[in-house]
Amino acid sequence: MTGPGRLRWRLHEAGGGSAARLRAPAAAEGLVQVLSGSCSARAGGGAEVTLDTEYVMWHRGAGAIDVVADGDCTLLHAWAPARARVSGARRLGWSDAPPERLNDSLTGRSIGGEDVSAWRFDVRAGYDVRDLLHAEEQISCAVAGRFRMLVGGAEIPMDRAVVTHVPAWVQHGGVFDGGPVELLEVFCPGRLSDATRAVEP
Repeated sequence: MTGPGRLRWRLHEAGGGSAARLRAPAAAEGLVQVLSGSCSARAGGGAEVTLDTEYVMWHRGAGAIDVVADGDCTLLHAWAPARARVSGARRLGWSDAPPERLNDSLTGRSIGGEDVSAWRFDVRAGYDVRDLLHAEEQISCAVAGRFRMLVGGAEIPMDRAVVTHVPAWVQHGGVFDGGPVELLEVFCPGRLSDATRAVEP
């Protein structure tokens, strides 16, 4: 599935031992995040790395990314057109990104590129926010747990099988009344506060 703005994404389901090729335009910047299971991945003929829910592969200009699932595996591949820069790919651990406590219910870690950035949030049960509004378009999905996302007046039940697109300047939020949630959000253009650089300029 793809969005109407610059930000593009696809959810991939793979069975144990199956291989897939994830494609993005040659100049794109983006990430591959495992939502469940694990896989090995190789970008642009580089070294093979292992990915699971705690690691993300960041790429720029890598073209095809080849993955082989270790078992049943769900992957999110998100990307956007990038300005011409040095190509490359990196495996990054979310635990290496310093946590930022945003309020009593929300802690986030961020990984930033130039054109796309990602945040991994730990959200406590009971959090309720309905008035978010910003210049970046975003996609959201739950790595663990379930919640209700609010986008432009619509309510969307969210889990790791659902990706929701929020266009720029559309009011949105979430109701986290079903337990704690690990939330992945990808932004385009990249949000400038991101702490861990994924690919050097």
